[in-house]
Amino acid sequence: MASVSNCEVPFAFDEISVDLLCSPPPVVPMAGPQPLLPRSVPAIAAADVSRTTELVHPKPRSSNHISFIQHRGESLTDRTPSSILDYQGFVHVPASSASYITPAHTPSRDLTMPVVGGKVLKRIPRPAKAKDVDASEWYEALPEAPAAWGGCDPKNPMFQYNKEGELLPSLRFSREDILYYLKERKDRGLPLTLWIQNVPHGCKTRVGDDRLRSCRWAGCPAYKGTILKGFWRVCFDERPATSGKQHDPYHNAGYMHLWCLDRCFDLFEIAHAFDLRPDTRYFEKEERNPMAMTRDHDELVMDFEKWRTSQGAAYGEWQKLCKINQTLGLPVENRLVEKEAKLWNVLTTRHLALELPVRSDMRKKRGGISIDKHKGDLGWYVEKVNEKKFAKKGCVKVEEMDDEDEVLLENRASRLRASGHMKRKSEDRERDKVDDGDSDAQRQTACGQKRLRRSCRLGTKR
Repeated sequence: MASVSNCEVPFAFDEISVDLLCSPPPVVPMAGPQPLLPRSVPAIAAADVSRTTELVHPKPRSSNHISFIQHRGESLTDRTPSSILDYQGFVHVPASSASYITPAHTPSRDLTMPVVGGKVLKRIPRPAKAKDVDASEWYEALPEAPAAWGGCDPKNPMFQYNKEGELLPSLRFSREDILYYLKERKDRGLPLTLWIQNVPHGCKTRVGDDRLRSCRWAGCPAYKGTILKGFWRVCFDERPATSGKQHDPYHNAGYMHLWCLDRCFDLFEIAHAFDLRPDTRYFEKEERNPMAMTRDHDELVMDFEKWRTSQGAAYGEWQKLCKINQTLGLPVENRLVEKEAKLWNVLTTRHLALELPVRSDMRKKRGGISIDKHKGDLGWYVEKVNEKKFAKKGCVKVEEMDDEDEVLLENRASRLRASGHMKRKSEDRERDKVDDGDSDAQRQTACGQKRLRRSCRLGTKR
């Protein structure tokens, strides 16, 4: 392993030693079996390192400055993330000082099949049918909360957990903090898988605190970091080997918008350096996996592979250009990825192409800023929502308004329409009520009057 100096931590390559300045990293197909732990491979030889030329990437703005977080007047689509790899394959992270202690492995125990309503359930039903099911009866609890770790202040560690193994709901992290978290877990041999997921339906019944399901990036433009339906998210799973088997897969360290992760880093570098993969898991204790990226369409896995292959070629071209610019004394620019080539755009576009026409027809009737318009672009979505709210409410602070999901708004409107219909129906019954002692002729006359009154009302409306 290369020596560490100037707060640089050596980065281990996948499978084969690669000169990052001459060729992109190898692409490993998703079809084969995937290891649960991050792969460890030999470092670059000293002779290969000496033949490379150092690249100087523009330093990103520090998260400590308030300008790092987006304001309404600042464009959400005019910056590109800086590279996390230098010419030697090192990942730049802050110096670490605190140790990390994980709780002891929970011994396996025989869980009896819970009985609900007199029936023995073999799997946890989907949320719509699981109102009386306590998921905690199916999974083992951690013996204790994982020990806090990270940062330079042992009295106030950077990463603190609750008893479910989730980062405390109040914690938000900068780009540098997230990179430090990823790199430290990999260097210490601690498991971490980044699952690309859908937002599951009914997840509030399994994880009650909304903050635990929110985006953990401090610069997230969404109100309170809420990850709405229609946007891809990335799950930080610290127990990938036991999640869905021994431990509840709904309780994870944290989440981010896929858009936000792409905003902070080059996603191709993240996919190469860390264990970023589509969530295609099958949970033996769940009726289905509502978080799976392939929940609606299995074809999305192939689109992910195509994206990684195309980005590998583009990454190699960018490295060649960086080497030429450095030789000529020209500035080295961050790698620019067009919107159409962004992973969140590729997956959303493919999802829309595969869905049933009835869904798109319903969205057109409903209107609003739906998935077929934003296509996973969170920055564009937030700007349009804010413009719409300012147009309706005037000069109101964006921070004081809630970006509610359009589906929730539609459900609320449907309930209001239904309650209004029931109220009108009840009033009609009261007006047309006939005493119990009336004869059949009186009842028929009353029914005729009822029809007449309705006809009169319709004629008045016309």
